[in-house]
Amino acid sequence: MKGLHIISDFLECENNKYLLNHSLFFDNLIQTIKDSEMTVFSHSVHYFGEPHNSAYTGVIVLGESHVSIHTFPDEKEHYAVTIDVYTCSLTKDNGQGCIRIYEYLKSLYSPKHIQNENFIRRY
Repeated sequence: MKGLHIISDFLECENNKYLLNHSLFFDNLIQTIKDSEMTVFSHSVHYFGEPHNSAYTGVIVLGESHVSIHTFPDEKEHYAVTIDVYTCSLTKDNGQGCIRIYEYLKSLYSPKHIQNENFIRRY
């Protein structure tokens, strides 16, 4: 399948509040996706403790594929987040939109270090 798949681990994120609470940025993420001319079908978030104050995993299902986020918001886990953004380009090239979503998340979490950053191009 044609498309772009970006996976990455952000470590020592300076904006730790976003590792604990998705609702602080979720509307802006949805808008970034829409501005990239992609379709949001649904989304789901699960907290591993007190809602809006603990680690969470979230997924946004797109007409073009998905965005997933999994946070590790404490020191022993290196204030980290794993990111997975995949956009299919079957009917049009969504590669730039995929990069735009990834760059938004990178600017949001402000990691000091990035590990396992992979851009998998399926063309």
